[in-house]
Amino acid sequence: MRVYKFYLPNRITSTIGGYELLLRFHEELSPIYNSVIELSFKNVKWFEANLVSVLGAIIEDLELKKNIVKIVERENIKNDIFIRNQFLTDFGFEKIDDKFSTQIPYKKFKETESEEYNYYIQKELLEKAEFPKLSKRLQKEINLTIYELFENARTHGKL
Repeated sequence: MRVYKFYLPNRITSTIGGYELLLRFHEELSPIYNSVIELSFKNVKWFEANLVSVLGAIIEDLELKKNIVKIVERENIKNDIFIRNQFLTDFGFEKIDDKFSTQIPYKKFKETESEEYNYYIQKELLEKAEFPKLSKRLQKEINLTIYELFENARTHGKL
C-alpha cells in the first residue's frame, strides 16, 4: 500500500477560511484510494471544536475509499478537544471524562439510525445543564430542526 502524509495547519477556525481550508484538504485527499493516509498533527495548536465533525466526515470518506487513516505526530493534542470529545478514541487515544461537561461527544451515525441521532441530540445537547433553559415546545422545535438537517443529509447527500 502506498503511504501519504499530510500536515494539518497550526490553526483551524470557524471562519470562511477555516472551512475553505478543510474543503481544499478534502479535495487534495479525494483521489486517493487503497492507501495509508497519515494525518500529522505536528503543527496543530488550535482546532475549533465544531470543525471536528468536518474532519471526521473527511476521514470517513477516505475510509470508504479503502484507505487506512492514521493520526501521527500527535504530541500537541494530549489533552485537547479531540480527546475530551472522544474523536480520537478510534485512533488509539484513551477515553477521558469531560469533567466540565462542555463537550458534545463525537459520534458517527449510519443513515438508518435517525432515531438514535434524535435521542443523541436530545440527551447530549438540549438536556445539558449548560444549555440555555427553554420551554418544552421550543426544545422540541430545535430538536425537529436539527433532526431535519440529518434527514436532508441522509436523503439528499447520496452522490
